[in-house]
Amino acid sequence: MHKELKPGTPNKASKLAEELFEVEKQGYDEVLTPFYSTRLFGFYPLLVQLMHESVCKNGEGQTFFGDLGPEYQHHTNQRMFGGKQNIVPMFIESTHEHAEIEVPEDIQDIELRTHQLGEFGGKTYEASLKAESEGVKQALDEKGRPRIELKLEELSYRSTGRFMAFLQYLAVYSSWLRDVDPFNQPNVEKSKNIGFKMRFEE
Repeated sequence: MHKELKPGTPNKASKLAEELFEVEKQGYDEVLTPFYSTRLFGFYPLLVQLMHESVCKNGEGQTFFGDLGPEYQHHTNQRMFGGKQNIVPMFIESTHEHAEIEVPEDIQDIELRTHQLGEFGGKTYEASLKAESEGVKQALDEKGRPRIELKLEELSYRSTGRFMAFLQYLAVYSSWLRDVDPFNQPNVEKSKNIGFKMRFEE
C-alpha cells in the first residue's frame, strides 16, 4: 500500500485529498463520516485524530465527525439537510453483513409503512444497510449535494491494514495541499504544557 500511495504519482489517497480540498473551497468545511459497518467503526477515532491533528493548523482544515449508520440518520440527516449547508458526507461501507433477517412468526403481520414486518424475513442485513445508505445518497443527489464513498469490497486483516495506510496518506496529502506540516501538533503541545504545570500549582 505504501508503494501504491507514495508521493510523486497520482493515487486514490491524493485524489480524495484533492476532492476534499475542492469541496472545502465551496463552503463544505465539515465532513460527516457515517460508518455503515460495525467492524470498521473502530477506525472512526483514528480518522478524526489523523485529519484534525495533521491538517488543522494555521486556520486550515475541515472538521470530521461521524457515527454508526443507519442510526445517525435519525438525528444528523436533519442537521445535514435542514441546517447550515456546509456538510459533505463521506460514506464508509464494507461487504460482510451476510446474515439474514429472521422475523418471529407472531409479529410477522405487524404493519410497517406499506409492508408487513414478515416481508423483511430472508433479506440480508447487508442489503438493508445498502438500502438505508442509498436512500441518503439519492436525497443528496436530488439536491445537487456532493458526497464521497469509501467501500471495502472484502474485509480481512490485509484489507483493514491497507485501509489504515490509506487514511494515513489521506491526512498527509490533505496537509500538503494546505501547505501545513502534517508531522507536528503545536497547539496540542501548548495545552498539554499548561495542564502539566497546573498539576503542581497550589
